[in-house]
Amino acid sequence: MKKVIAQLFSLILVSSMLIAPANCFAAESKSDDTKILTTTTVMIDDKMIEVPMSIDVKSLYTTETKTSSDSKINSDTKASNDSCTVYIPYTEEAKENNDKVISDIKAAKGSSESFTSQYGYIYFTSTLNYSRTYYNGNYSQPLVDLISFKLEREIITSAPFDGFRNASAKAQQIGTIGDSGNASELYGQTLSFSSINYGQLYSVPSSWQPIIANVLDYYKGVKYSIPLIYSNGTTSTLTYTHEMH
Repeated sequence: MKKVIAQLFSLILVSSMLIAPANCFAAESKSDDTKILTTTTVMIDDKMIEVPMSIDVKSLYTTETKTSSDSKINSDTKASNDSCTVYIPYTEEAKENNDKVISDIKAAKGSSESFTSQYGYIYFTSTLNYSRTYYNGNYSQPLVDLISFKLEREIITSAPFDGFRNASAKAQQIGTIGDSGNASELYGQTLSFSSINYGQLYSVPSSWQPIIANVLDYYKGVKYSIPLIYSNGTTSTLTYTHEMH
């Protein structure tokens, strides 16, 4: 178990170094605690900003899995319950201090210190449930297969926000499976949700095939678009992606 978790966070760290835009993944995470405080990037309208993020690692694996008829997929199957929370600055003070907050988090290198809305941030939590297997028993070729996802938000709203409409979501599992020299490409595994309820679990088709996790050129996860309604009647859109690893 520890070996697998170490492999998972190694992949997360590699991804974070590439600074893929608007992705919900770890950066410089080092902690034995169940929650790791780190950073990620999100989009608000057309502007990319770096924000605090916490990763909950206490339930990395559950017992829910998908089954596969492909004999080349190793039976050593575990399901990941991957939950991360992004914090968005909304007070003027928080916006002004966000760069320093980000700098302090990076300096702490994966602090387990809690981060709450008392700092002038609102939060959204994404949870992905997905199975993790290995092609031909090769632990350097982990396969991921999305099962379900949900998005939660802070219940309390205050100025300058007037409210939050339901978010939209796009689940995609596009990538490759097979030997690196003869990998088959899988397309069409895409499902869009025009409106999702906060706190509700949504499933993807069980017919989706697993893809190799550590090929970075492909899309594998859920992209959220969240309308932010301000008290003056204007609307912005928060966009971020939670990827499987």
